[in-house]
Amino acid sequence: MSNFLLCLSISGVAFLPSFLWAQGPTGSISGIVTDPQQAAVPKASLKATNETNGAVRHSDTGKSGAYSLALLPPGTYTIEVQKEGFRTVSLPGIEVRVDAVVRLDVSLELGTVQENVVVTDAAPMIDATTATAGYVVVGPSARGGYPGVQNPVHIVVG
Repeated sequence: MSNFLLCLSISGVAFLPSFLWAQGPTGSISGIVTDPQQAAVPKASLKATNETNGAVRHSDTGKSGAYSLALLPPGTYTIEVQKEGFRTVSLPGIEVRVDAVVRLDVSLELGTVQENVVVTDAAPMIDATTATAGYVVVGPSARGGYPGVQNPVHIVVG
């Protein structure tokens, strides 16, 4: 009986990583929100809006000003950061790719609630935090399949 339990335990541990990775093809955006003196801004409100379908995700910064918007489907997002006493910052065109972490640190400027800052300079597309590469599979070609793939079993995402 103890050999059976030992085998069952080992097989459970062997299959555990596959369950952990079964989250689907997603990416994330993370960073730190600071004020003009580079001090952390806690409890700032972040909103990520998918520019294609309008889906919205929310997050708040912690005590250290850090935030993370995890499990985002691949696509282009507009990030909006708000905090009372600061100007609202809007960052359009942030590209999220599969298995990539976009590092996006935001510096807020002092101001009133009515003032908005729109940053049009794109964030760098190099993921310096990992050595992995992700690919976005947009959809099948007009001929009814994925280019160069004879069998759909050979399509591996992530």
